[in-house]
Formats: sequence, C-alpha cells, structure tokens
Amino acid sequence: MAVVEAKQVDLMMVEHPAIIQRNQQIEQIKRMMMEQQQQEKMAVHQQHSEILKFDPLYVKLQQIKTAQKSGTKTKKSAVVGPSSYSSNEQLHL
Repeated sequence: MAVVEAKQVDLMMVEHPAIIQRNQQIEQIKRMMMEQQQQEKMAVHQQHSEILKFDPLYVKLQQIKTAQKSGTKTKKSAVVGPSSYSSNEQLHL
C-alpha cells in the first residue's frame, strides 16, 4: 500500500502541461511589464534631464561637481544683495 501512495504523490508533483504553459505565460508577462516600467523610468529620467539643463542652479551644481572630481577649484562668485552691504552703505543707496 505504501508503494501506491508514493505513486500518487509523484503524480501530484508533476504539473500538467497546461499549467506549465500558463506559468510560462505569466513569467513572460511579468518580464514584459518590468521592461516597460524600466523604459518608462528611463523616459521620465530623460525628460527631467532635458528640463534641468535650463535650470541655472542645476548647471552651477554640475560645474561644481565636475570641478571637484577633476580637483580644480571653481571661481567663487560674489553674492550681491542687501546682506552684502554694510548698514551705512544701505542708508546712502
């Protein structure tokens, strides 16, 4: 009787060809969805990169990062604004 039970278990472990095919289709769909998501992420990243090219703060940040990587120093630009004037100079303006 133990031999008969073992054969039944073995038959249960073997998947039906239709189930195997369905599982393969599911895996293929998952892969396609992952690829599509990756492509969408890359498209969004590309759009953001294009937009940032026109942002002066981003451009300055990239220049600083590039200078740091190459080991050169960047020119420091003076900030001109109310805080750069002394109180006496502000009165004369």
